[in-house]
Amino acid sequence: MISINLFIVYSTILLVIIIQPLWSIYHCIKTQPRLGSRVIWVIGMLLLGSFITIPFALFAGSSQRLRQLTWLCIPFVIAMALLYNFGTSHQSQRLMQRVDKQIVALNQIDLHELNQTEQHQLRQALLSLKEAASDNAVLQTFTDPISSYQAINGHNQLTRVKILLDLFSLYTQTNHFTHQAYLAWVTDFDELIHVSLYRQALLRLQGNQLLNLA
Repeated sequence: MISINLFIVYSTILLVIIIQPLWSIYHCIKTQPRLGSRVIWVIGMLLLGSFITIPFALFAGSSQRLRQLTWLCIPFVIAMALLYNFGTSHQSQRLMQRVDKQIVALNQIDLHELNQTEQHQLRQALLSLKEAASDNAVLQTFTDPISSYQAINGHNQLTRVKILLDLFSLYTQTNHFTHQAYLAWVTDFDELIHVSLYRQALLRLQGNQLLNLA
């Protein structure tokens, strides 16, 4: 049985992204708009999709049925936005709790192979993950915290935080964090939060069977 969440997602995709835009473009091509130029409307709809097709259907199109469909789309768009916001907020809370548990567990893990600077960097990295999960603060790399990162916001950043926590749990599952594991996690950290290296890092981790995104 399909859940209400999936129903909202699939309905939004079907109505707002497929049916309504295609109908609006077809209607604009076949019928002179009440407002504006047909050519400009069509170009705008092809470039910006629903951002243009919705106002066209409501204010410039002459089809009553298209206008009714467009009004029907609006509640689905609102529901989709609320669903995304709730899901992101819930995931953020769960990730912050995971970081807190990892920081507490760090006191029980053998870190004797790491010097004091590396241990400090490790704790600071975990704290930065918590900040990133809580308010989308921009993550910084170990190697070049000033210039080697770009802003990553929203779901993509939460995904990165989750992957890094999963890897940290993997590297510390024996309660002994070796220097080799530390270097591996630092590499993962830097690559996963760097926009241009993110996909490459995912492929490498999947190839090494360290990461399962299924």
